[in-house]
Amino acid sequence: AFIATTYKRLSTANLSSMQKLFAQKLSELHSKESPNGKFGFSVMTTCGSTEQDNTWEDTWAEFYKVRRLRHILEKCLQNNPGDDELRRLVEFVIDKVVDHLMKDIEVKPVLVHGDLWSGNWSVDSDANEPIVYDPSSCYGHNEYELSILTMFGSPGRAFFQEYHKHHPRQEPYFEQRQGMIYY
Repeated sequence: AFIATTYKRLSTANLSSMQKLFAQKLSELHSKESPNGKFGFSVMTTCGSTEQDNTWEDTWAEFYKVRRLRHILEKCLQNNPGDDELRRLVEFVIDKVVDHLMKDIEVKPVLVHGDLWSGNWSVDSDANEPIVYDPSSCYGHNEYELSILTMFGSPGRAFFQEYHKHHPRQEPYFEQRQGMIYY
């Protein structure tokens, strides 16, 4: 097997103007709604070497609990079957925390990259515009993307100010969802 791709010259994305353009492009992606109104994807994807179960679910909370949290918990327990503390903590998050943090907000299934961190986006030097790569896509909650994005090499304030012009923060519990459960 082999893969052939177009060569792209990449550069850093520290400029405020580039961060704003990246926010606009990501906002555009997050405007693409699920074709069937559900959360998931028509095929399995991978995040690194971890398979992502994208079976369709009616709600984001159910998709996130079953297809992301419980799925990764089972993978972890295959390698560490005696880790009862891990099981207890993740089951608590699944049973209590997710629904609590998701109440009182409306979540539409939109197309997300699925593994968008600083190592999976850059600037195409020739086109002078942001470029993303290595997706693990699904139709999910746009905030899921933002929480991953902030974990490793978060974009700056200009990015978030521009992004939230197009997709305003949903309250209550925006900060808690970002920092606690999404990745």
